[in-house]
Amino acid sequence: MQITYKDIIRYFSLFLILLSFVIELNLLSFNDRTRILTFLYGLFTLFYLFMFIRFRIKFPPIILTIIFFLVYLTALASFSSDKVISYNYMAKFGFGVLSFITGYNFFFRGRDLRLIARGSLLILAVGLAITFYNNFRHAGISLYENDFYGQSLATTYNTFALLVTVVLTFSFFYSRREIIFSVILSFLTVFLLFLVFKRSPLLIIGMAGLSTLLFSAGLLKVNSKLRRNLLLLILLVAAAYPLYRNVLNNNLMARKAAFESKIEDQPRYKENIAVLQQIAVDPVSLLIGTREVFNSRGSVIYRDRMLHTDYANILWGGGIIGFLVYFGIYVYLLRYYIRVRIKLKNDYQANSIAFAGIIMIQSYFICAMSQAWTSISVMSVIMIVCGAVYGNLKARQQIVSNNIKADHVVKAGEKKA
Repeated sequence: MQITYKDIIRYFSLFLILLSFVIELNLLSFNDRTRILTFLYGLFTLFYLFMFIRFRIKFPPIILTIIFFLVYLTALASFSSDKVISYNYMAKFGFGVLSFITGYNFFFRGRDLRLIARGSLLILAVGLAITFYNNFRHAGISLYENDFYGQSLATTYNTFALLVTVVLTFSFFYSRREIIFSVILSFLTVFLLFLVFKRSPLLIIGMAGLSTLLFSAGLLKVNSKLRRNLLLLILLVAAAYPLYRNVLNNNLMARKAAFESKIEDQPRYKENIAVLQQIAVDPVSLLIGTREVFNSRGSVIYRDRMLHTDYANILWGGGIIGFLVYFGIYVYLLRYYIRVRIKLKNDYQANSIAFAGIIMIQSYFICAMSQAWTSISVMSVIMIVCGAVYGNLKARQQIVSNNIKADHVVKAGEKKA
């Protein structure tokens, strides 16, 4: 098979997600993080330059909105008191968000979505191998002082959960061997998450399962492979309970206070309220924020703590305007995916693809509670899937629309005859 320049874009974009994920998994291992991050940023910059120069990229309104938002934040970051911090995190956030353009323009065909599905299996397998190997060497960090050593950057646990949602919702693309492999990898991921007990990624997978159950019980059915794989995953997790019972109980005890506290006592809830109170002091900061884009350490609640949620960060740096534009993008996508599922309910594959988009948006809203903006791999997985699903469904709707127009032309011709 001949490799085209578009194929290079597709494979290299997935390679960049894998590379950023691996770097984030081992970030504490690098003596000079500046060099490795500069190398990563350089690769992303060259990739996007090549993509924009070499190809005629389509810019539908949603992509123009994404670009406007990134330009808006970049301009506000020029007022930051620490431009190095602002632009460093702006780069991580921006490179991930731009993956929507790649997904929309290069992964809109069914076989391209299959490539994402298979690429997710590979990325997940590599991530699990690195994490369990790090634990064997006692490298990385140990959360809650337990016996399991995970990866260096806590937000990468969200990447594991996101990859599991991709693997499960795109399972209708898999062969029988790939399905078995996907269930095993999903089980190992859940097993890992129970050992380290990060709440957000567990909630992502749990909500994906609950949504599958609710949709299956409704009028719009979920593909049978997804239901079967989810059932197998649940059975494996239940059967393996004795293996992780003690660690899980210890983690639950360590987080007992957090579970028993009221929602208004949760640090993330407090920081969102604190940000609203601080930017509401005058109309300008309410509209466009403090202009301290992604630069909040010691400025809101805790002395050495940055804001931990995307919600608070966008409000802090970009104000109400930035918040409505950015999260309006996800609300628009969610509504669009739901409408397409209803409109094309008799198209099995379109229905399954739209459902994958719904689950990904739902997963991002959970990720946004735990610093998704600090991880290129998190944002890249979310946006490349959202862009690919959006592009695929747009193409399908265009085909349906053209067929309807053709039918009208034929019928009009028959009447004249």
